[in-house]
Amino acid sequence: MGIGFVGSFGGLERARSGRKVERKRKVSVTMVLSDFLGAAGEYPIVPSPVAPVFPRGDPLVVDTSVKVEEVDGIRGLVVTKDVEKGDLLASLKRSEVISVERKFSRGSPLEEEAERVLFLRRSFWGEELRVVGDWRLRLALKLLIETRTNTELLPYFALLPKETGVPVFWNRTEVTELQHFELQKRILRQKVQWETICELIMQNSSALDVREVLWAMDIVRSRAFSGEFQQRSSLVATFAACWTAGLALPLLSNVNTDLSLAGTVLFIAGILVTEASGKRARRRGFLAPIADMMNHFSGATTGLTYDAFSDSFQVRAGEKIKKGSEVLFDYNEKGYSRPNDELLQYYGFVNEENKTRTYLICDTLNQFFDEKRFGVPRRRIRELKVTKKRLKRRSVDGGGVVLSIDVDGKASFNDRFINLVKKLEPSRTRRRQLVAHICRRELEQMPTTIEEDRIIRSNLRSQRPPNPRKLLAVNYRIENKRLLMEAAEYFLRNDNES
Repeated sequence: MGIGFVGSFGGLERARSGRKVERKRKVSVTMVLSDFLGAAGEYPIVPSPVAPVFPRGDPLVVDTSVKVEEVDGIRGLVVTKDVEKGDLLASLKRSEVISVERKFSRGSPLEEEAERVLFLRRSFWGEELRVVGDWRLRLALKLLIETRTNTELLPYFALLPKETGVPVFWNRTEVTELQHFELQKRILRQKVQWETICELIMQNSSALDVREVLWAMDIVRSRAFSGEFQQRSSLVATFAACWTAGLALPLLSNVNTDLSLAGTVLFIAGILVTEASGKRARRRGFLAPIADMMNHFSGATTGLTYDAFSDSFQVRAGEKIKKGSEVLFDYNEKGYSRPNDELLQYYGFVNEENKTRTYLICDTLNQFFDEKRFGVPRRRIRELKVTKKRLKRRSVDGGGVVLSIDVDGKASFNDRFINLVKKLEPSRTRRRQLVAHICRRELEQMPTTIEEDRIIRSNLRSQRPPNPRKLLAVNYRIENKRLLMEAAEYFLRNDNES
């Protein structure tokens, strides 16, 4: 505990210079990464989360169209009858959703609630903005408050998993089995972040247990939604009345032109009020009971929307679903598809049919830019050193060199990297050989081959009970090795690429 590195759950960022938080000991990020690479030191261990004990009451029922059920050993949402596209599957009142505003501001009601229920001192909210400003941390605290005060949601709390199995809770040996240095570094940074957050909370509250805090953070990181909505207000009733009157009055205007004019004015007023209402909506992060039981499927069309008229959240079928089938939800955001790195780190699973196949490469760049191996001319040595320095800095900042393969099997690196390579090697054929060598070199540095991993996976699946962490790690590295092999073959096969 006491690592001097803080940031949001989603983005890894250093704390800004300024007032430092008092800690028992301070360890630099460089030292921590050195520990990870094998130097002497203690590897950060985040203890396994412990969920609060909730009484088993009546099952949580929000609609007769769906129910929570085990599907292939995984808890999911199943329809109880045949449904058509657009049918309402579940509806949640605004009061049944746990939410916080994404934008942090001092003096919010959450501060008073946390002090009263969790005995979290107000001084906590004056800590590093990168910690308290993260909406997922505030939503985790809100979840802990609700578990202590909201008896109506006890059936929902009882359904929440005790642990999602994400790598932040794995030990050093288990993380190393992923055989991907860049992901291992990201997991390490997340461990340091969560340690820092828990330490700050423990310093400001005597009523919270660190394992319970970790459980809430784990639940929020893997299940929370985000979107724009606002609580129901008089605006909803106002523009509803304006629209209704604006449409109805012209029908009565055959003999009275004043009614027609009044209807037109009210109709326009309804549009203006609607626009004003939408502008007042703020982006919020929230937990939606039942809706967050939907499992991931890339390309699923079932969605969760907020209806301002009824002040409720609704799950509607995006396609026909047969009785007894599972309701699936696409975890990807608009314009962004989550790769397996992110699915594993934050959600605890690997999608073997992921349409977004990417691999972050940085550790083999020294071999790539080796003058003797690739014969870089002496006049380009200075440019070579600058390029290596830029790529190394981007790797530390979470960028780096990204190899990807699309659904058509076309492999490519990110444009910034390719542009740098073109400056060093004008020959297209030579560039193809170099990028193919990067893929092969990455495979050579891994302790096991893909054939060996498949045998290991087969043995793990036959064990009773199977080791879920080892099985996840093996599945993850098999997908990575398959991607690297396909990419190397593609670059050597296609003469017009890179």
